Amino acid sequence: MKKKCNYVEIGLWCILLIVCYLAYRYILYDYLLRTIFFSYSHIIYVHVIAIFILTYLSRVCLFIIQYKYIKHIHVFYLKWIYFIVLIYILFFKTIGLQGYELDPLSFLWEIQNGSISYPVMNILCFIPIGFMIKQMKKQWIYIILGLLLIETVQYTGHLGIFDFGDCITNFIGILIGYGFSQLKIYQTITSNYIR
Repeated sequence: MKKKCNYVEIGLWCILLIVCYLAYRYILYDYLLRTIFFSYSHIIYVHVIAIFILTYLSRVCLFIIQYKYIKHIHVFYLKWIYFIVLIYILFFKTIGLQGYELDPLSFLWEIQNGSISYPVMNILCFIPIGFMIKQMKKQWIYIILGLLLIETVQYTGHLGIFDFGDCITNFIGILIGYGFSQLKIYQTITSNYIR
């Protein structure tokens, strides 16, 4: 039996694509150029991928609103999107830059000098990893080694600055995510709304 084409679904995807393009172009574009895409602003595919990711995220949000649950496949795709974006931010945002900052509290200096967005973004970027960790007591040493490995790869590959302060803020983000994942309300929501 041949599956019918759902024109409403196709129309919704097209409308979302147009809305997300407009939102990206007129709302997010300048911010993303200053923070994430500054070294790749001339490469069109980076922006096209960002628009498609935004479209998919919008469709998932509409699905949740419409049906009051999220499918496991959407959670799987969202994790993949998260990791692809995280890898881009960690390793491809600052190609050609190399340096080191050995002060583990360097993020406090940044906050004190009015640059709060960088430490906050480091924390926010790693919160989802905290939600994916099952037992922090057994895995914390591997998490710290993984964060140090990320910073080492950034330094040795000329992909950024080895910064102990980044390790601290990234670990804080993971702890926040793990703390929220241990709350009873989060466990209730995930058991009732992911199908």
